[in-house]
Amino acid sequence: MNNMFYLSCVFLIFQVTGCKNYETLSRESYKVVEESEVIQVFLDGEVSSRNSEISGLSWYNDYLVLLPQYPDNYGSKFEGAFFKISKSKIDTFLQSQNKAPLKPVKVDVNFNGLDPDLLSIGSGFEAITFLGDDVYLTIECGEFFDTYAYILKGKVVGDLESIELYPDKMKKIESQTDISNLSDEAILRNGKEIITIYEANGANVNSEPYIHTFNTELNEISRGRLANIEYRITDATDPDSLGRFWIINYMWEEDGNDLLPDEDAEFIKYGVGKTHKNSKSIERLLEFEFLGNDLKRTKTPPIYLELDKNNKSRNWEGLVRYENGFLIITDKHPETILAYIKK
Repeated sequence: MNNMFYLSCVFLIFQVTGCKNYETLSRESYKVVEESEVIQVFLDGEVSSRNSEISGLSWYNDYLVLLPQYPDNYGSKFEGAFFKISKSKIDTFLQSQNKAPLKPVKVDVNFNGLDPDLLSIGSGFEAITFLGDDVYLTIECGEFFDTYAYILKGKVVGDLESIELYPDKMKKIESQTDISNLSDEAILRNGKEIITIYEANGANVNSEPYIHTFNTELNEISRGRLANIEYRITDATDPDSLGRFWIINYMWEEDGNDLLPDEDAEFIKYGVGKTHKNSKSIERLLEFEFLGNDLKRTKTPPIYLELDKNNKSRNWEGLVRYENGFLIITDKHPETILAYIKK
């Protein structure tokens, strides 16, 4: 038997057994817990289109910043644009009976010679956070099984009138698995350090997951441990004064063949959401805290989001804290949805 045929057989067996394991993982034995309502904040303008593919959220002062995967689609006086909404307008929307859609305002972005291939199909911006007037982002790139990320720095100009990017300071972040189209998709600040988190950290695909910690000049200073978390991690809030923060823990049911989920420790410990009980999708938030250079799951139960009544899986990719809860946003699947989640 030649080596190529042997390897193909092993890969096929692994895929089949993994898929079977996922398909046969029942949720019937777990207790049922309450879920949080998804309260939509209606949007207008270019961002409201599903093709805007919003892939990250972050606060800059009192502006909510929306990161499109391909900001070059929104040409301005520079090469592209992000978007912003003032917190006061979000407050008014949620407190008012008049639910007039909010229209985000463009934030001009100067790419300063960023390689256009980094914004081609299969690539693009994935995550954003601010530290003072500095902005830090991740860009996913590559194709097939060679996917990786870059971390990139920039600077806010004026009252978030525009952003200057510094592509000469970019640093590459290698993938932790060979799963296509996955990279470091969550970014957050911790004091004066910047943390990135890889997307797939389940036991069957990433036995020893870790996080990257960078200083403000994008020099990697440590790699901390992260316990196995099934499904995907697609964004994170910034930490509170105790060093605790929340992540999006999401899975579209058709991702099972790639992610090969093991038995869910959250189900075992805390139970399963009402609408999750008879679904293969996962839409929930999990709280973590820093333990030195490592990340540790806190004892706070998960927040399950009430699943869509039409069984449309919502690919949540942006998350920030807001008042006594969160704001969360999808990319193009099934459409652009900005929503408020009570904690």
